Amino acid sequence: MNAKDKRTFDAIVIGSGISGGWSAKELTEKGLKTLLLDRGRDVKHVADYPTTSLNPWEFPHRGQVPTDLKKEYGIASKNFIFSEATSHFLTKDEEQAYIQDKPYDWIRAYHVGGRSLLWGRHTQRWSDFDFTGPARDGYAVDWPIRYKDIAPWYSYVEKFVGISGNKDGLETLPDGDFIKPYELSCVEKHFGQVLKNKYTDRHVIIARTANFGSGDDSHRKWEWYQKTLLGAKFSHHPLNPQFQNAKVHVEARSDSSFKSWLVGDWNARDEWYVFYEQPKDAQVLLYIDGDKILPSGNMLWMKDKNFGMGKYHPVAWYKKVGKGNMLYTSMGHSKEVWENKPFQDFIEKSITWAIK
Repeated sequence: MNAKDKRTFDAIVIGSGISGGWSAKELTEKGLKTLLLDRGRDVKHVADYPTTSLNPWEFPHRGQVPTDLKKEYGIASKNFIFSEATSHFLTKDEEQAYIQDKPYDWIRAYHVGGRSLLWGRHTQRWSDFDFTGPARDGYAVDWPIRYKDIAPWYSYVEKFVGISGNKDGLETLPDGDFIKPYELSCVEKHFGQVLKNKYTDRHVIIARTANFGSGDDSHRKWEWYQKTLLGAKFSHHPLNPQFQNAKVHVEARSDSSFKSWLVGDWNARDEWYVFYEQPKDAQVLLYIDGDKILPSGNMLWMKDKNFGMGKYHPVAWYKKVGKGNMLYTSMGHSKEVWENKPFQDFIEKSITWAIK
């Protein structure tokens, strides 16, 4: 490849924040040679998050920014995200002053990832009340699109990211493709009921946020979790009976770095998850003889769940995901298996492997 070809790109994206970063993701996934430019420093995932794992009491000033330093962030300090945990990702006023003909707080972050590292994860859809606002109220310029035009793209993003929320049926806040959220607290439920008794047009709902939900089967709606992270789609767990005895084997083709500490041929009693297929692009570590368990999972709301995964039934595997590693096990649903020394050792060594 000559110098000109090396410098020639199908697309150039300026800025790596939530918009630029997503644009670069879409372009590269579609096969376009893409150049992503950002004015700020590089941010290495995990390594460059110095405060992310600190408890509130571990901050020297308990989350508050000292007055002298706060003065250097005159604009950024007005925003709710400004704290001792985030100030290193925000821009000081003197780094690039700007003229305000009218009050305008420009909260900036000059680094790879931009403000996407600082957003509050709240992800409400706009409704037609938002898109028709200028035309309805007679100000600015009318939007050239309406909610129906962008609704499929909202769904596209929600399915990739994993947005938790309820189907609340509100015209002002359209429902999306959500994973199940956590419940409202007892106080929030009480407040919501009091409000409902007094008003018909005011609602207390759980926020729509980009974070894990209530820990139920909501992963079924999260395509990235199934296809990319696990590499297999969960079907069901046996119910007839739910917990069954099986012998756990070490996969002979396991990487040598695992085989040195994996213990094979041990008995366990657990709830053996059934997947629709073998894990894709993964290295199996442990498996059971699937033809020696009863895989039936039929219940009133489940249809045709009498199948298993065949004789070769993986219960632990790992794979590369981007630049990281993923290790998964479907075991751990019974008290008996947690009292099993080989399983305890497997979990301990897996954690040690993962944090190296």
